[in-house]
Amino acid sequence: MAEITRGQAVAGIVVILIAAYAFVPDFQTWVQDIFAGEEGEEETGQVYQNNGAAETGDSTQAPGYGEAAQQTYPKPVYQIGTTYRYIMDAIDKKSGIAATEVEVLDVPAAPYSHGDLVSVASNIDRQVIDETTSTPAGGRANFTHTAIFTETPYIYSHRGAATWYDRLDVKTIPAPVGLTAPLTAYTFPQKDNVYVYVVGAFTDLTSNATLEDYTCGNNLQVTNVTAHAAVYLFSEDIQIGQGTSGAALLDPVLVFRGIPGVEPPANSISHIYLTRKTGTAYNIPGGDLVDYYENEQAIHLGGSIYDSDYGKYLMGAQDSGTYTLKVQYDGAVMTTGSILAVCLDDVGGYRAMDEISKNRKAPTVVMNITWCA
Repeated sequence: MAEITRGQAVAGIVVILIAAYAFVPDFQTWVQDIFAGEEGEEETGQVYQNNGAAETGDSTQAPGYGEAAQQTYPKPVYQIGTTYRYIMDAIDKKSGIAATEVEVLDVPAAPYSHGDLVSVASNIDRQVIDETTSTPAGGRANFTHTAIFTETPYIYSHRGAATWYDRLDVKTIPAPVGLTAPLTAYTFPQKDNVYVYVVGAFTDLTSNATLEDYTCGNNLQVTNVTAHAAVYLFSEDIQIGQGTSGAALLDPVLVFRGIPGVEPPANSISHIYLTRKTGTAYNIPGGDLVDYYENEQAIHLGGSIYDSDYGKYLMGAQDSGTYTLKVQYDGAVMTTGSILAVCLDDVGGYRAMDEISKNRKAPTVVMNITWCA
């Protein structure tokens, strides 16, 4: 008997399969089902587009195909009729802030920093998307221009004028799930309320202070010192605190400076010390502060309130401390009429302005130390 080769065997099997497909109906149906299943799987791989809605490129599940058919499906972007967001008191968190201004602005190109956001919000030529020029009682800002869209980040810029501190953040309203009608309104949840601080006021530096009273006299916030002929150490107790209930001072500072035109002569002041006696322990460096005076460098005092959004401390009504100020000077160099100003101010510098509205906030408190004849 002749030996059957592998090729002959394969050819025989093919002939048998062709004959089965032609004459056996059940075998024909089985083969057709196999190829139909492969085509069906290929069809479900399409990308589904939302009807008439703009797209963000995020992925969700294609409608009507169950959890097993997870597809690339962009989230829709819907126009919102009216958007509401509450502006609340950061200390009394149940109280809304009335008669304040909030603007909605486009974010700059990513990646962006806090400084980039401030540049947009403080730009005199900024393009405002929507705004509330004066919040009603209760603090609800109403944005009614139908200019805000879901899935789109915006800057919400609170411009505090002289009464509240400025604040901004970036928020994106999520696309609604199962929307069947136009999105007529959206209210930000409570966790997204904007909390702002009422601007406080410093107590007088000389409150409860022991003034060194010489022959040329003194009055509130002005201390006169008789010029001594030799090296002399002047000492006085001063008060540092925030005196308004329900308010705070953002990034309060202490600054030593000479009054222009009557500055103490160079090298006339050799040492400045400030030591706590009672009350709040502010962030005042220990040791000699004369370099802060010579460079007119602000000393950031801090306070009991830390705000993580600002990344800074605030001085509240609970903050108050008595400190002993000592100034050593050379009477042989000091001139009559010279003035050393001890200043308290907020927002990080002497006569500094808030970052968005460019308003000065708390009134600057100054105690002038004047050298008399």
